Amino acid sequence: MVEFSFSELSVFNGVTTRGGYIFDTQITNDSDIYRISFTSQAVPAPPAVILAAFGMALVGLVRRRRGNGEVIAV
Repeated sequence: MVEFSFSELSVFNGVTTRGGYIFDTQITNDSDIYRISFTSQAVPAPPAVILAAFGMALVGLVRRRRGNGEVIAV
């Protein structure tokens, strides 16, 4: 069992989290603590999305120019 003093957490009572929850610890040193974990789906980083959009635009531009009979070197 891990020993921890939960009295230190009382300084956060009443603080609203970014998700809109109000922190209110009612944990004492006699409380049983259970681990809770959350998972989230991967979100692509903005530079990766921008790079992918730029690449698709470049491919579209090349296909459009080649469709007119022009030869273009990339």
